[in-house]
Amino acid sequence: MSEVVSIGQIITDILVRPVEAVDFRVDTQEVETIQLNTGGDSFNVAVALSKLDVDVAFNGKIGTDIFGELLIGRIKSCGIDSSGLVVAEGDSTSSSVALIRKNGERCFLFYPGANNHLGIEDIKWDAIDNAKIVHVGGLYTLPLLDGENVAKILRYAKGKGKLTTVDVSWDRSNRWFSGIRESLPYIDYFLPSYGEAKEIAQKDSPEEIARFLQSAGAKHVIIKLGNDGSYVKPAGSDGYVVAPVDFGEVVDTTGAGDSYVAGFIRGLLNGWDLAACALFATVVAGENIRKIGATAGIPAYHDALKRYKEELGKRTP
Repeated sequence: MSEVVSIGQIITDILVRPVEAVDFRVDTQEVETIQLNTGGDSFNVAVALSKLDVDVAFNGKIGTDIFGELLIGRIKSCGIDSSGLVVAEGDSTSSSVALIRKNGERCFLFYPGANNHLGIEDIKWDAIDNAKIVHVGGLYTLPLLDGENVAKILRYAKGKGKLTTVDVSWDRSNRWFSGIRESLPYIDYFLPSYGEAKEIAQKDSPEEIARFLQSAGAKHVIIKLGNDGSYVKPAGSDGYVVAPVDFGEVVDTTGAGDSYVAGFIRGLLNGWDLAACALFATVVAGENIRKIGATAGIPAYHDALKRYKEELGKRTP
């Protein structure tokens, strides 16, 4: 039995750093590093949770190619329950090339592959039955699940008494609110980034955004603010900002939001309040962006907990 099941995107990432610009007039340009790693919003959360000592299952789809083999190896090495991993014959595994600037900002060149074919028939319902928390990530990038089918998954989870957490990706189809409206009433913890949340709500301030999302059905809203920390709006209470943690140089922000989500979920499993969950999530994400790769910098749970307690001591009067 897994404590968490993470449903959605799984990708192979090719990470190139540093890239400030690409000049197609030049045949070859030298870079400091090119790395092959695993990615995808939901899979990043699963890998990060496994590093934080959580029993986690993953439910997603890959193809029968070398990238798929890499991901299967990663799942095994992390001890993630792979019974929900669907290997589609003749399909190609999703992949991306991340061009990373010296300051850690990045741009993705993305091939959706098998992620585009993950459908409701691929959902492992018994994994939901056995989990405490059901996470769905990468909404707006899962065309066969987005909308009614995601709502069906979350409604089923709530009917089984599970906590639900949801994150989204940038909506290239520009549906935004209409694409998630059906799901919001079944989301206990909605964790979008500010840019995505702003597009969904068509509001500017985190407070206005959170109130809009809660009026549409979401219970607790946590908005990731990047360098400014995160905005937490509990159900029925005033919102507040959890300040960021200074970890020094930012190397790569790939997976920063996903590592935040994983840290937040770990806090929920610990029975902490939202402020504590958000601070622990900030610590996990802050550690992660010090290395190249979506999950390369995720700390061991005992290290993250130690840093969290140090940071909490600084903030407690």
